[in-house]
Amino acid sequence: SGPLDCPPLPPTATPVVQILAAEAAATTRCFAAEPTTFNTYGGSWHAWASFAHAHGVAPLPAPPVLPDAESAALWVEGCVYVAILNPEDGRKNWKDLLTAFCLTFAGEPRATLLIKVVHTQAQGYVKQLYSLLQRMAPFRCRILVVHGYIAEDDYRRLVGIADYVVSASRGEGQCLPLMEFMSAGVPAIAPCNTAMRDYHDTRSGFVVHSSPEPTFWPQDPRQVFTTLRERIDWESLAAAFAESFRVHAEAPGRYAELSAGAIAAQRRYCSLGALEAPFGALLDALRQREEAR
Repeated sequence: SGPLDCPPLPPTATPVVQILAAEAAATTRCFAAEPTTFNTYGGSWHAWASFAHAHGVAPLPAPPVLPDAESAALWVEGCVYVAILNPEDGRKNWKDLLTAFCLTFAGEPRATLLIKVVHTQAQGYVKQLYSLLQRMAPFRCRILVVHGYIAEDDYRRLVGIADYVVSASRGEGQCLPLMEFMSAGVPAIAPCNTAMRDYHDTRSGFVVHSSPEPTFWPQDPRQVFTTLRERIDWESLAAAFAESFRVHAEAPGRYAELSAGAIAAQRRYCSLGALEAPFGALLDALRQREEAR
């Protein structure tokens, strides 16, 4: 996604984790944001550190104190992966996404995963996120979590800094964020199941393998297994991360092909040209039916 004008990030032997609330504008490959407090998930960091010490677990370093929103900015470099998800939506499978990324890039500081959270409350997932990262430490890749809704211009900038858009979903009815990034030429790392099968394959990015498993409908209080979802092949997800990083770093021609393939896939699937003929046929059929009455 172009040359980097941002200063390099220092390597670290501990996880680089920042939880932020998106409020401000972004610059080229730099995403400004307003920091949110780390002590909103049912106890302060100090209470969490005391709990970890009592159970013989080494806690992560205290979360950094970030500057005011006017001066806060996220500097990203290297290969940037973006995932947009609601952590409370069980389909999104964000824990597989996070573990595969962190373990694949444990020794690679040039890899960044930016998770844009679509949720109103950070309390529901921050503790789970921090606990999961602790169990995978140390690693040198970077994890950025942007919490909150952002303006349209800022969303465009977010698309602009992405080298890959990522999904490990167990099932989708559409997955609009994936389609939006692909339409802008961002290759995808995603399963080829459910709705994603209609527009994603090896021409538009990297396919994560999956297989069906029994599950229940979310609205069923009985939780009876009456349907199926897709179980993600974790090893395939990790392999896709590794190969995508190699392509980005060593094969710019292949990356350009995938970028063009992502645009072409969405043009075939949801462009006005692709929809005009079938929608026109539908309207003609309805008009003929009305006239026949």
